[in-house]
Amino acid sequence: MRPNPLLAVLLAASAVAGCATGGPDVLGRNVTLVPKEPESPKARGELLAVQDGRLWLRRKDQGVRECAAASLREVKLQRRGFGGGSTRQIGLIGGVLSTVALSASCASVEGNGGGGCLAIGGVVGGIFALTGVLSSKSLDASARAYVAPQDVSLRGYARFPAGLPKDVPPDWLARPPDRSK
Repeated sequence: MRPNPLLAVLLAASAVAGCATGGPDVLGRNVTLVPKEPESPKARGELLAVQDGRLWLRRKDQGVRECAAASLREVKLQRRGFGGGSTRQIGLIGGVLSTVALSASCASVEGNGGGGCLAIGGVVGGIFALTGVLSSKSLDASARAYVAPQDVSLRGYARFPAGLPKDVPPDWLARPPDRSK
């Protein structure tokens, strides 16, 4: 069997893909503050700090908002960006690509008929797609959390888990971080 250079390139690209994802994100998680009063508006933004019964939220183009934890019913927390939609999309695209690739490679072998190859490729691709679709609901649910505003674990999702830095006005934190470096 002779080596396939395309396969070697694909394997190498897959192996180093994890190295290209960058470093950890030091920003706070995106949250939605749900007030106890049903008619009050929800606030969305980056969780800056949780300290002394108060939460600080950096809102896009609106600055920093301070909110009393006692006035909130819950905090909806976005733990990560990879959720159900991404999983469904990867499953469906991967299923179609698997079907095409397996059918084409099977049909390229002398003596194999196109119908049997398409059936095998379709079954494998269908399993790939079905796995993505079925697992998307649980991944979507695990990407979000609903936390009580007084819960100490909420601090771990803030940009400043130990509280706001001393001698730094909260309005200074309203500026978006410079990601060009």
